Amino acid sequence: MRDIWTLLLLVAVSLGSSYITTQMPALKRGFKRLIKRFERKPRKVATDDLNALIQRIEKLETKVNKREANYRTFIRNEVKEYLINLQK
Repeated sequence: MRDIWTLLLLVAVSLGSSYITTQMPALKRGFKRLIKRFERKPRKVATDDLNALIQRIEKLETKVNKREANYRTFIRNEVKEYLINLQK
């Protein structure tokens, strides 16, 4: 009796393994689709935001350039006044 159950178990396992082998490519595709669904996708930056950032950077650049130019003229004026005072 035990031999019959063992034989039935072996037949079931062999049928199951043959079925799984034929279905394996479909299972792989399904698994890959499932993984792709939950993968992280890169955030898309809106072009409006990008243009706004570029404009802010340009404004900051002009501010910095103006400050440097003003600072240089301030130093020049101070040196001129100092030299005028030395001549007196």
